[in-house]
Amino acid sequence: MARLSPALLFAALSLAWLFQAATLGISDDEAYYWVLSRSPAFGYVYHPPLVAWIIALSERALSWLHLPRELVVRLPGVLLSGTTLLLAAEWIRRIRSTANAASLSFVVLPGLAALSWMMVPDHSLLLGWILCFRACWSICEGDSLRGRDLLLLALGAMIGLLSKFSAVLYCASAAACLVFFARQARAQSLLALLIGMLAAAAPILIWNSQHDWVALLYQFKSRHAGASLDWQRWRTFWSSQVLFAGPALLAAGGFFALSPLRRKLNRQELFLAAWTAPATIFFVQPAVSAFKPHWALVAWLPIGLWAALHSSRTLARIHLAFVSCLLVFSVGLTQFPLSSWITQQWTGRAANPLWDVSNDLTGWRELPRLVAETQVPAELPVIGSRYQTAAQAAFALWPSRRATLAPSTLAERLEWPQLSEVIAESPSGAWPELLKPVLYVQDDRYTQEPLFTGAQCRRQGSINTLRFGFRPKGIHLWVCEPR
Repeated sequence: MARLSPALLFAALSLAWLFQAATLGISDDEAYYWVLSRSPAFGYVYHPPLVAWIIALSERALSWLHLPRELVVRLPGVLLSGTTLLLAAEWIRRIRSTANAASLSFVVLPGLAALSWMMVPDHSLLLGWILCFRACWSICEGDSLRGRDLLLLALGAMIGLLSKFSAVLYCASAAACLVFFARQARAQSLLALLIGMLAAAAPILIWNSQHDWVALLYQFKSRHAGASLDWQRWRTFWSSQVLFAGPALLAAGGFFALSPLRRKLNRQELFLAAWTAPATIFFVQPAVSAFKPHWALVAWLPIGLWAALHSSRTLARIHLAFVSCLLVFSVGLTQFPLSSWITQQWTGRAANPLWDVSNDLTGWRELPRLVAETQVPAELPVIGSRYQTAAQAAFALWPSRRATLAPSTLAERLEWPQLSEVIAESPSGAWPELLKPVLYVQDDRYTQEPLFTGAQCRRQGSINTLRFGFRPKGIHLWVCEPR
């Protein structure tokens, strides 16, 4: 593996991502981001706007190519991830000219390698991170100030904050490095960083000021309501990081953390420590509130840079082997009901289809066929009671049918079509009264049947055909009419 060239390593990753992006159905979160992209705005309830802007731009730019719709949504994510890895690898080669594919693989975080075919805000967040990091390094280590570095510094801050609010952490790292390490033009560099942050903050603040600050209140208050210390959740988080970071990078992170106890850190290590420290909040946060495993990727990236520069060849080979195996396994897990087969072989019992990750990436493509078979009128809109089902239905049936979420909170109504001619106004979170007939979509993850006020509903059909001999998660279609 050590003889594998860096170019071949990144080419293999790109081909795997493109294959997955073109052949897999849309995921729940991607479908939701796609729904947001139908109405580009300065902000949204749960996310900054960049992910929706990128999807909308991709569809405008690529629709004439007649590519799979999923690939059109995902291609920007593949390009963003690839650019991030190449920029990180190029920085390592500057510092360590002998770096090979094994050592460079430390910046290929296993979780990122397995999921970069998806279009999620983390791709642009990590691109903003590496742009900001490299610009900051050039300013602190260069002999003269270059306008390009100031531009990339501002651009990295702007891209990150428009992707996820957590980018404020690496903006703090950049500011600290400029204050303590910059040899020149400190004021100009801090000003460029501030301009990038303000450019990102402007649309977010404008949108929030017009919508009762709903997104900021959610991020900094509602999301953390009911937080409490839970050691079992924290252990679950670290178990997930064995996959998302890999055992070799976990070991390298331990070596990095203990380095100050053994010796004085050099300038490179101090710089990387400044970019790691704020992001380690994602290592602690799961102990007190709910988490998603990929949130910590922004903390593992600077550790990966350190590992690529300082770890042993043996540890690098272990990491490259782990990334390669996980990538192959993730392809099998998403393309086929592999988890159902493993469960059946292990337990001797039929697998629960809700635990099969390939289900959500295949079954929804059958929804247009099911709707066509029911021969319901073309003007009937589609409703889902959870954002996952509503978003999947909206993507699957676009553009032939409108889709929305009901019941919905006041905040969610900012993001979904209201269809006021079909659905009567109702209190937040309550099932509304129907003014006209609708299609209701339900899947087995949420067994909630339709409870529209004063309506009569009947199931029209289901998608539950066996896949490779295994039972999939069912998707069910109802017709609901006002009495």
